[in-house]
Amino acid sequence: MSHPTKILFGVAIASVMLGDLGSRAQTLDVVPSPAADQEQPSAISLPGLGFSGRMQIIVDASQLVSLTGRHLTGIEFRRDTSRPFDHESGTASVTVRLGTASTAPLGAHADFSANSIGASVVYQGTVTSDASSVGSYAGWVSPHVIRIDFSPSYTYSGGHLLVDIEGNSTAHVWWPVDAAVDSASGSTLVLGSDCGPLSASHLAHTISVSEQQLLVGSTVVVTSFVPALSAGMLLFGLTTLSVPFDLGAIGAPGCSLIVDPIALLQPRMIGASQAAETIAEFHLGLPADVGLLGASFVLQGISVGASGLSTSEAVGCQVAPTLPSLGCASVTAEGNGAPTVSLHLVPVLGILHD
Repeated sequence: MSHPTKILFGVAIASVMLGDLGSRAQTLDVVPSPAADQEQPSAISLPGLGFSGRMQIIVDASQLVSLTGRHLTGIEFRRDTSRPFDHESGTASVTVRLGTASTAPLGAHADFSANSIGASVVYQGTVTSDASSVGSYAGWVSPHVIRIDFSPSYTYSGGHLLVDIEGNSTAHVWWPVDAAVDSASGSTLVLGSDCGPLSASHLAHTISVSEQQLLVGSTVVVTSFVPALSAGMLLFGLTTLSVPFDLGAIGAPGCSLIVDPIALLQPRMIGASQAAETIAEFHLGLPADVGLLGASFVLQGISVGASGLSTSEAVGCQVAPTLPSLGCASVTAEGNGAPTVSLHLVPVLGILHD
């Protein structure tokens, strides 16, 4: 017969070897790593705590080498304090999945299913954000963090990590989290002038492009204002015409075609703005191709409607000459909208592990 003391000792040793994750001290690793203990220059909303929708965060394997073989037990997001507004308490219904990403951040798809290899649910339930009021960087301390504990934990075996968050917001909650910004940026140049009903409006320009989104692998979101009851389209070209083409002969006095077009893009979203305006949003996906570093192209909005034909200014765009360097990507969609890929703006993510 075995000795009772030996049996108890053996059970104790086995318990330590197998590991009781609930009782172990947890460690927090932060990505992007330079953001670990320093306020970042921007903010971003999370699904359920800012908008209803979905976000995938893809983390490059090079940032996670020390976590290989570890049990990931939760994630945290710290509040943004670059703008010291009060953050509101609230709740959201959230589902979190973890898995291996099918791609590195540079190469992320504007398609949720294409980014995931067998992601599994690690949390499903209510997430609470606490009221938070600070005047400067607060760090990773309650009540200035949102924490999601996994059940079950997730064993990280290497590769690019996918964190997939879906959330529904039942009420407006003001809880933006800290976000890192890539140092790379493209450039833009406004060419010509707009025409039609909006040319004399309060708008400084009737087309806009974010220079920070002009990174290879990113989605460039182009916003074009068009007159009410008009259909907006976007002309894409590699160059401008040597001489702008006057559209007055076809019933658009004062309007000119500036772009030498090779493609016509349809809007991904149409929304209302001021009484005399409609917002047309276009998504332009830049391939993750180093051959596009420093490349240039030209965009111009065109609309047709009750007020006739009108055009926006043209915008000359130059892609950033360097690759994005955050080592992370975020893929986001609000509601049922089309996902967009961001390599220039990603949430600061704290990963809890044993």
